[in-house]
Amino acid sequence: MTRRAALWVAAVVATSACADVERDLSLLVESSLPAELLAFAEEAFEAEHPRVDVRVVESTAAETLERLRSGSERIDVWWGAPGTILSIAADEGHLQPYRPPWIRQPGVGQPDPEAHWQVSLISPFVIAFNQERVPLAGAPTDWDDLFDAEWFEDVWLSDPSRNASTAHFVGAMIVAMGGTEDDPGLGFDWHLRLDAAVGGYAADDAEVVRRLGTGEALLSILPRHVVEEARHEGAPWIRYTLPLSGTPMLSRGIAVTARAPNPDLARRFVDLTGTLELATVAKLHTRWMPGHGDVEMSRLPSDFEIDMPWTPYPLSPRTIASELDGWLERWTLEVRDRGER
Repeated sequence: MTRRAALWVAAVVATSACADVERDLSLLVESSLPAELLAFAEEAFEAEHPRVDVRVVESTAAETLERLRSGSERIDVWWGAPGTILSIAADEGHLQPYRPPWIRQPGVGQPDPEAHWQVSLISPFVIAFNQERVPLAGAPTDWDDLFDAEWFEDVWLSDPSRNASTAHFVGAMIVAMGGTEDDPGLGFDWHLRLDAAVGGYAADDAEVVRRLGTGEALLSILPRHVVEEARHEGAPWIRYTLPLSGTPMLSRGIAVTARAPNPDLARRFVDLTGTLELATVAKLHTRWMPGHGDVEMSRLPSDFEIDMPWTPYPLSPRTIASELDGWLERWTLEVRDRGER
């Protein structure tokens, strides 16, 4: 947490303690976002609503979805789950529509068309490389560059069967390259071309970064927040480009649940997460961009992020969510290690 944010939270805590107001209302928020961000949001909301006790439960998206399905716990707000999982929850009737005021700001991403959830945070996929081994001027600038002979078997990816982000990339690129639910063939053809350049599939993103550092890999495809974290935490040599033709992205959303005990308070919490203050703190702690609006740039440390323009692919999380499991099975059978060498 930045010094300013820490002081702000400390002031809120002190004010709340001095007020000595009985908190006779409660709000349950489930999230997989960093604890520091959740604590900041909790204190900020309680400062504005002194009678409310915000209870934050750190939970994976899969765990929260299972609790919603079983009805074992009455959750008010679900914050930070992948857009694909929120799409599944919306289709199953676990979320209620709400359009917060901040979605009127400029935004990126394809939210649920019935507004059962909103895009809160985004992270685009980038082409990552070691600038000490691949000069910036010679780095790929678009997806087709990965198919050049100079990168033959020098691209490493996290294993889609073990990494949810890469699995999402597989599904997103099937759609982006012309595949459809009825006929995904064009997307699989693209993945076969990519597989020809792939030297191997790593256990996780950390192994990919390590291989880029040692030269075992020259290129990779990673979410930008992963690369930025690595760049500032032991891998200053890592760089990336954002493909000129566009790129898919990961999204994290927020929603009011269908059985929220306090739906009015839940909506106010959703409103808070889209403010400039919360968006800035979220970026500082996650390195994800806000799905709508902007951040206070003066609050970001120098060299916080490599600044370059990019274009998101307009892909529906609902389509990817509904087809991804079957597409991954087919990818394993027809693509992995089968690209022309």
